[in-house]
Amino acid sequence: MSQSVYQPQISSLKSAGELHKYVIDAELPRVKKEDLKINIENDELSIEAKMKDETSREDQGKVILRERRFDQFSRGFYLGNDVNETDIGASSKHGLLKPEIIDDQAD
Repeated sequence: MSQSVYQPQISSLKSAGELHKYVIDAELPRVKKEDLKINIENDELSIEAKMKDETSREDQGKVILRERRFDQFSRGFYLGNDVNETDIGASSKHGLLKPEIIDDQAD
């Protein structure tokens, strides 16, 4: 089984509109919802994913090649103590995960 380092593109920003919030865009192609874990603990947002894939090639009913692939990813973002850990939303569409966290201390 081969193992590689999965490094998706991620950007984060703190918006300053009507409602102050942290917005994170994580491009996670091939990641299924059940393989994704999002958590907030001790003022840190963590995103983790584990993916498994197996392919095989057969010739006349006999397996001539079988490959297994395992990728994993983990990324943490320090949010500070000014966020409401219970007011978190996230959307996921076409491999783009977008968590949004409201800044409790917005003026």
